[in-house]
Amino acid sequence: MVEMLVDFYEVDHNARWLTAARNIVDYLIEYGRDQLGYYPAPTMTPTARGTRTAATCSRPR
Repeated sequence: MVEMLVDFYEVDHNARWLTAARNIVDYLIEYGRDQLGYYPAPTMTPTARGTRTAATCSRPR
């Protein structure tokens, strides 16, 4: 969804799309960790820009 909002911004240069994308990312950073402080590993999901690869969990810094 964040990539879609950035794509919208690239089309019409309306800052509301970047603000919405930033709000989503900020929420995920704040509330996206499990009880041990890990973020979930991304799944392999095809996107319009290519294919993502799976990664391992990472601890917050």
